[in-house]
Amino acid sequence: MRKLASIQTIKSLETIPNADKIELARVLGWKCVVKKGEFKVGDKCVYIEIDSIPPSDNPVFDFLKHSNGRMGRIKTIKLRGQISQGLAMPVTMFSSLDSCHVGDDVTEKLGIKKWEPDKRNTVNLDKNPLYIRRFHNDYLRWLYRQPWKKLFRKWIYVRTRGKFPLFINKTDETRVQVLGDMLTKYKGTVCYVTEKIDGQSITIWWDDNYKMHVASRNYEIIDHDDYMWKVAEKEEVDAKAKMYFIDIPNLFIQGELIGPGIQGNKYKLNDYRIYFFNVGSHNNGKVEYYDNYTAFNGITKAGLRHVPVLDKSYKLDDDIDAIVDMAKGKSQLNYDVNREGIVIRPCGPIYDSEIAGMVGNRISFKAINPDFLLKYDA
Repeated sequence: MRKLASIQTIKSLETIPNADKIELARVLGWKCVVKKGEFKVGDKCVYIEIDSIPPSDNPVFDFLKHSNGRMGRIKTIKLRGQISQGLAMPVTMFSSLDSCHVGDDVTEKLGIKKWEPDKRNTVNLDKNPLYIRRFHNDYLRWLYRQPWKKLFRKWIYVRTRGKFPLFINKTDETRVQVLGDMLTKYKGTVCYVTEKIDGQSITIWWDDNYKMHVASRNYEIIDHDDYMWKVAEKEEVDAKAKMYFIDIPNLFIQGELIGPGIQGNKYKLNDYRIYFFNVGSHNNGKVEYYDNYTAFNGITKAGLRHVPVLDKSYKLDDDIDAIVDMAKGKSQLNYDVNREGIVIRPCGPIYDSEIAGMVGNRISFKAINPDFLLKYDA
């Protein structure tokens, strides 16, 4: 679980040229601008990550409110030429945190909420109805308006979506800035580096009857008229996967769906496309991922697309700033667009239950391009 707010220490302080009132603090692997003289190296602080929304009823956060009174979110900004990500505040500003220790998650204590992107910029599955009407005629229109229509729900309505399968991990990745200990532990490990694409998560898997299923980030899509199903059918995912992969019916593949109406269509595409990045199998509740070479080679031979591979032999570094610099650059899908970032994974899957934040305990993480955030994270 991501710690939106936690107790941390100030690791270093840097002077900002031509800035008399502010300086640059490092917290974990993040850099954020703070008031000059407010902290000393080693001081405890409350660190609140980007994409967080503080509570509007706490006057401590009033400086973040917009002119209309709505609470603003914490995001990546640039001050005096310095990238600032997150908010560091003295622990003494919060009396409820007097007994907290370094590393403690104080998200709930402070009432911090996670910001969700504006759904107007993308196809929003959550706005799709959970049920759709099976039939349409004058009598049924009258029936739909009756208070006892719930008695006929199974007959009148068809369910459009269900729960995301519990036997498959979701595709969330942890940011490199909070993984300093992991980088130290696995320094020198040979990794694949792939481009992180800004779209919508799609998961496809097969059941024991060799029947294909489709899911978004949070739901299984039951309605075959849904655009995700239509794209999967257009790209012939079912037939192509069955022609190449031998793990069906236990196979799953995961990727990113991009195109018109999705995340503002940053790549300026005229059609929908799926770029896959995960291949694995599920057996008796256990998930096993393919190694990167086998996964990407298999996706290609099946006639499907995979995310751009930027490096197949990167030796993992423990320098967070260097990894963030690697994330900068243009997208392989459109050279006029800043790429969202990168994803780094060992060539062969490594599982480590002692590293917090790893989905399915697999070592895999992301670094987001700060130039991308400054342009699109408005």
